[in-house]
Amino acid sequence: MSVVQQLPPADDVLIVLRKNAHSNVRLIGFTPAGAGPQFYRQWKQNLPDHYQLEAITLAGREQRITAPLASSMAEVVAQVVSALCNSMEYDSRPMVFFGHSFGALVAFNVCHHLKHSEQPIALVVSAHCGPMHKTPIGEIHRLTDEVFIEQLQTFDGLPSEVLSSPQYIDLVLPVIRSDLAIDYGTDMVDKPQLELPLLILSARQDHVAPPELMDDWKAITSATSEHVQFEGGHFYIREQLNQVVEQLDTFVMGTLQTLNA
Repeated sequence: MSVVQQLPPADDVLIVLRKNAHSNVRLIGFTPAGAGPQFYRQWKQNLPDHYQLEAITLAGREQRITAPLASSMAEVVAQVVSALCNSMEYDSRPMVFFGHSFGALVAFNVCHHLKHSEQPIALVVSAHCGPMHKTPIGEIHRLTDEVFIEQLQTFDGLPSEVLSSPQYIDLVLPVIRSDLAIDYGTDMVDKPQLELPLLILSARQDHVAPPELMDDWKAITSATSEHVQFEGGHFYIREQLNQVVEQLDTFVMGTLQTLNA
């Protein structure tokens, strides 16, 4: 059976976290390894009113917890593209993609599989090396559970509520492994430049996606690009969400102004 035949219902993949029929931009959030839409729950209070907030739900988490995990980036992209194209049939507002860590790589690959008319107006990538690089932390998904958990803790890759519950760890660890395996196994082969404005967000103390390797995202687009650095580690956005949203909004509003000029 082909990947397309196995696609889940679009409503299971694309979740609206804050519905706003009067907004003029759909902000689509792509989550880091192992995470679900609730990764963006705090954004509901921080975003300006001109955004509708939506999030991608990959297999194995939240409302799709029983769905079989994807085994390749191609499977992930097929599911996301199907959901987004279905949503565009009844919601034609411009989209902006925001991806953190693994989510940045997924968002990038999704852009390449959408037709030009279906693509977002801008791409925002956070805490992931440029797609031409492998992560400096290597193939940690191959480590034993004990060592894998230790490595994840070096960059706050496991929330405290997961660490405190063996049951949660048993549920989440295979999903994180799967996502990181897909991440490490995804190569940027023969991908033409995108034509999307690009905002790169990095953290100065992030050893998973150091700023110098994130700066190379600029090569993936022929449009304008901007790189903003923050203090903090891999999940800097938890402490600096206000500043992240401010940078994102300035970038998106500037992009819209250019498009409407």
